[in-house]
Amino acid sequence: YKMFPGKSIGVKYISFSLLNELSKRIKKGEKIIIHLQTLHELMAYLISTKFSKSPIVAQQRAPTIPPLFKYRGTKKPFYILKHLIDSFCLRNYDYIFAPSRGEYKYLTKKLDNSKVIFLKGGGLDFNKNKLGNKKELREKLNLPLDSKIMIFVGRYNKGQGLHLVLDIY
Repeated sequence: YKMFPGKSIGVKYISFSLLNELSKRIKKGEKIIIHLQTLHELMAYLISTKFSKSPIVAQQRAPTIPPLFKYRGTKKPFYILKHLIDSFCLRNYDYIFAPSRGEYKYLTKKLDNSKVIFLKGGGLDFNKNKLGNKKELREKLNLPLDSKIMIFVGRYNKGQGLHLVLDIY
């Protein structure tokens, strides 16, 4: 794993080092799937625009909500502009997990229904995504057949407790 520092711009963050690293790896021809934890924020807009030719998956998390919803609540014109940017950037996503019915309804109006799934709390729909043969998948991914592999999805910080799992193994 690798952590990338972010630069604070007001209450938002941009990680220029992450953008640079993705650019380098994609230019080298590495196969990369970009997985974002938000849709309606500046960093997501930058990534979805700059790397639109790479597969991009997102799992929308609170507290961000579609800008149009914010405009309806605040009537601030800024959110109309953000809505236009949001609509443009959403076209670049290959798949989105929507955590709420409101978000799901919003996204399916903007995108093909096959690109959006409603999964409360996120996760994987095993009815649509069948498990493959473990040996074949490990060989395809060039992973060792005789080792245990741990996958962690989430923020790497002390509050997540990953350091405890790493200490155990």
